[in-house]
Amino acid sequence: MMRLLLSTMVLVLTGAMVAATDKMFSPLHSAHGALFELQDDVHNDYELEEAEDANCLSPFIDIEGRCLYYNTAMTNWTSAQKACEAINGNLIEIPPEDQDPLSEYIYNITVDPYVLGAFWTGGSDKMEEDDWVWLSGNPVDGNWGEDESNNNTGMEENCLMLAVGDAVYKDQRCSHIWGYLCEPGPCYYLTCGTNAQCFVSNYVDGNCTCNEGYEGDAYSECKYNPCHNITCGSHASCVNLTDITAECQCNNGFTGNPEEGCSLIDYCDGVSCGEHASCHADDSDAECTCDPGYPDGDPDVECSGGDKSTYSSWLMLLMTLSVIVLLGHQNEY
Repeated sequence: MMRLLLSTMVLVLTGAMVAATDKMFSPLHSAHGALFELQDDVHNDYELEEAEDANCLSPFIDIEGRCLYYNTAMTNWTSAQKACEAINGNLIEIPPEDQDPLSEYIYNITVDPYVLGAFWTGGSDKMEEDDWVWLSGNPVDGNWGEDESNNNTGMEENCLMLAVGDAVYKDQRCSHIWGYLCEPGPCYYLTCGTNAQCFVSNYVDGNCTCNEGYEGDAYSECKYNPCHNITCGSHASCVNLTDITAECQCNNGFTGNPEEGCSLIDYCDGVSCGEHASCHADDSDAECTCDPGYPDGDPDVECSGGDKSTYSSWLMLLMTLSVIVLLGHQNEY
């Protein structure tokens, strides 16, 4: 009887403790659901809605005056950066003055039995050992844990983790898994035009680019280019016929099959010029012109003058001189 009574009391007390525990942690769990969603399957089609408590676009929220996003899903450094990029962000860069208040805020929000107080940041010394820099290239400046950085595991620890409980940095193997903190990237602040999207280079530069097959101003509107993926032959170009159709056409002055290749049009073909005249063509027409030395006349009929006239004049002069010489000899006899 006594044993049954004791068992009953234990069950009652255990139930009370479980209920109290659930009541104590339920606000934290509710905060988790309201503030962030585990992004194991992060993708690019977030609806950028205004956050309720700040001018931050979802899923970013206002944390200590900055639009930030935090996630307690355990992942490695590279996957964490890709998850940040998927929401138009990067792993966080933390100015020295933000390290303590940010750590305290994250710690107070996320400390529960299911969450470790460690988050990936955008710092690393991947480029050069012990040269810790953020993704932007700015040097890491802040409070490190005791004896950090130290490659404590005997392996390369090239990625920067923020331990929010102590508000200190620690170097970690990039393959280790922690939560992560994101800040808006360059594309977060850009609004691209229709049929365009933002691309990031070097983590800090964002540019709007027309989607493949479209052209125009990527910051206002890109229109479909029907010549996209159409290859024309030599001396031919693709010409848009409508907004959705196009064809290859020979360039000006060329003829043939524009899809295979065009050849220069011989406009002099079939043109008959006069004597001492030749056919000459440009990119669109042909005409007869008198040959050098024959400046006179109609090139379509006959050109004259020049060398022929000079030859005749010299011949007449020579004949005249011959007659004079002959008459002079006759007078001597």
